[in-house]
Amino acid sequence: MVSDFIRFILQLDTTELHKEMKNRFYDSLTNRIKPYSGADGMTVKRYFKDPFTVIETIRRQICSPSRRLDGLGKPLTPTRFVYTPFLQFEVPKRPRSKETRKLSKASIRNILAQKMIIRFITPILDQRFIEHSYAYRPKKSAKMALCQVQKLIHEGYVYLLDADISKYFDNVRHDILLKKVEAEFPNEPELLRLIYRFIKTGWIKKPRRKSLRIGKIREPIQTDETGKIISGNYYRREKGIPQGGILSGLLANLYLNEFDHAVMERFPHAQYVRYADDFLIFFKTQNESEEAKQFVATFLLSQLSLELNKDKTHNRQISKPCSNKAEPFVDFLGYRICQNRIKIQPKNIRAYKDKMNEVLRKWLKSKELVGTLISRINRKIEGKLYEFHAEAGSTMVCRNWTAYFSLITSHGQLKELDDWLSAAILKAIRAKKIANHSRQTLKSRHLRTLVRLHYKMRKEGARQAKLRAEQLKLQLSI
Repeated sequence: MVSDFIRFILQLDTTELHKEMKNRFYDSLTNRIKPYSGADGMTVKRYFKDPFTVIETIRRQICSPSRRLDGLGKPLTPTRFVYTPFLQFEVPKRPRSKETRKLSKASIRNILAQKMIIRFITPILDQRFIEHSYAYRPKKSAKMALCQVQKLIHEGYVYLLDADISKYFDNVRHDILLKKVEAEFPNEPELLRLIYRFIKTGWIKKPRRKSLRIGKIREPIQTDETGKIISGNYYRREKGIPQGGILSGLLANLYLNEFDHAVMERFPHAQYVRYADDFLIFFKTQNESEEAKQFVATFLLSQLSLELNKDKTHNRQISKPCSNKAEPFVDFLGYRICQNRIKIQPKNIRAYKDKMNEVLRKWLKSKELVGTLISRINRKIEGKLYEFHAEAGSTMVCRNWTAYFSLITSHGQLKELDDWLSAAILKAIRAKKIANHSRQTLKSRHLRTLVRLHYKMRKEGARQAKLRAEQLKLQLSI
C-alpha cells in the first residue's frame, strides 16, 4: 500500500518547486545566477541547464528506489536517495565578536529533497504548535512576536522570565527528536528514513578546492579501534541538527513543542512567546515569575537534555521606573522593549556602524569615485547589496536593516545614525583629499537616509493595511 508521503511526492508540482529554486538562486538585481555549490560539486549553473531532470531523479529515488546492479556491478537508476554531507563553517554572531555560530550549507540536491519533505510535513505539524510560537512557520514572523510582546506589556503582564537556551541547535538529542517524529508519522517509513538520514548526515569542514568534484568530496578517512575518526575531513554528527537547513527550523519547533505545552499547562494564567530558542513568559505577579525559572530549567534538562544560558536568562520587571532609576527593559530579537517605547538594541547600532565602516575602509583602499561609494552605501542601506562570504563560498544577501527595525516608536536613533554616517563619509572623502564636499553635496548626490526610508516604509505599511481592510469589508459584504 502506498503511503501518504509517497503519494504526495508523486503528485508534487515540479514547476512550482523549480520556481522556488529560481527565486532562491537567481539575482534579479544583476540578472545573474548566484554562485553556489555544495559538497557534491553541483553548481547552480549546472542545475539550471536541466532542472526538471534533477528534480525528477530525486523524486524517483525517494518513491521507487532500486538496489539492483547492472552487468558491471554498478547500481541501476534510480538508486535510493542519499544526502550529501553538509559543508559546515563558522560565522561571528556579531561583528568583532569572538562568539561564533556554526552554519551548515547543503548541496542543491539536498535542498530539493528538503523542500519536498517540508511541503508534506508543514501543514500537519503546524497544527500541533502553539499559537505564539513564531519562528520557522508560515504566516508567522519576528515582527508578529514583537507586537505580541508589546501588547502583553500594555495589558499589565510586567513580570517576565527572559530566557535563552544554550547552543540549542548543537545540543538537540537525536534519539529524542526521532521518537517525536515517529510519533507524528507512525505509518510513513520512507519519510522517517529520509529525516533520520538528514539528522545523521555528517559534515565536512574547510574542504580543499580541488576536492569539490563529484566523487572527490572527502579526504581518506581513518578510524581508531573504537570507530572514532582520527584523520580526514569528514565528521559524524553525533548530536545536534544542521543550523541553516530548510528542514532544521521545523524539527527544532517539534523538539520544543512538548515544552511549549508544558509551560502553558503549568502556568495557565501566564502568557508565553517563543521565537526559536529565545522565549519570554509573562506574569502579573512576581512570585510566579521566579517559580517559572526553576520549572523551565528542570524541565529542559530532564526531558530534553537542554540547558539555559545563565548569562542571558533573567527575571525582569517592565514597569515605570521609580525616581531617577533607569527605565527597565527587555531585549528581544534585536529590539529593546520598554513599557512605553521600542528602541533598537545597542549591539545592533554597533553592528550597523561596523558594516558601514567596512565599506568605507574598502573604498579608501580603492581608486573608486565618490559616486561609487554613495551607490554602494545606498544599496547597503536598502538591503540590496550581495556580499561574497569566503567561508560559505557563496553570496549572502544583506538584510534590509531599516525594514526589520520599522517597529521602533521614535526615529531618534535613526537620525543619530544618519548624522554619524554623513560625518564618516565626509571624513573618508577628506582622507582621499577630494575637495568641495559637504552634507549638502551628499544630499544632492542622493545619499539615502534611514529616517526618510523609515517614514516611507511606515507609510507603505499603512497603505497596505488599509487596502487589506477594504478587501476584507468587500468580502464580508458579498
